[in-house]
Amino acid sequence: MKQGIGRYKLVFISVLLMMLFSSPGYADCQVIAPQAQTLQQPLDISLGLNDIQFKCRLAEARVLSFPLDALQKPSVYTGQDVIITPLASARAAYLLPEGVYQFTLTAESDHISKVSMSLRDLGTFQ
Repeated sequence: MKQGIGRYKLVFISVLLMMLFSSPGYADCQVIAPQAQTLQQPLDISLGLNDIQFKCRLAEARVLSFPLDALQKPSVYTGQDVIITPLASARAAYLLPEGVYQFTLTAESDHISKVSMSLRDLGTFQ
């Protein structure tokens, strides 16, 4: 009887681990500050300087972009081992490398608003 219960526990834990590592959330970026949320939700932007912190787990490079009408003078700050490249676009756009890392996007706003950000494959973005 105890062997059967132990086997079911092992199967249950294995299934949970497979779900965790195969879920779409594993290959994504999340906003962790000023308030934790997904990129599918519009971000609340304050008047003045805004610091938005992200945590990314990307299996391949992706492009983060957002409209420039609500956020001006965007800058990205990362750790020394992470290189985030600005891209030429009508929107603010950054090439995010694969890997697990955090970064901060700092930008100014002259009004309170909500900003929708998108995370796309490079081929889809172009």
